[in-house]
Amino acid sequence: ALAELLHVPVVRVPLVVDGGLILGNGEGLCLTTGKLFGQNQRRGLDERQIQRALKEYYGFDNGVALHPLEFEQTGHADVFANA
Repeated sequence: ALAELLHVPVVRVPLVVDGGLILGNGEGLCLTTGKLFGQNQRRGLDERQIQRALKEYYGFDNGVALHPLEFEQTGHADVFANA
């Protein structure tokens, strides 16, 4: 409804991405955790397909999968990193 009101297209990204799971620095760098890959591999995507979607839909050229802090349960990069 909002897209129609603003006359912009709706694009469906083929990834499952929780809020806070990816961070970008505006220069092509993506910070994420292994949770992004795990969620999407369970949906049948391999690592290459995930990386390709990150580039195509988000404009990321480089990605770093961080290990979350011990006892950090969300697996979200925004809890412990800043791009």
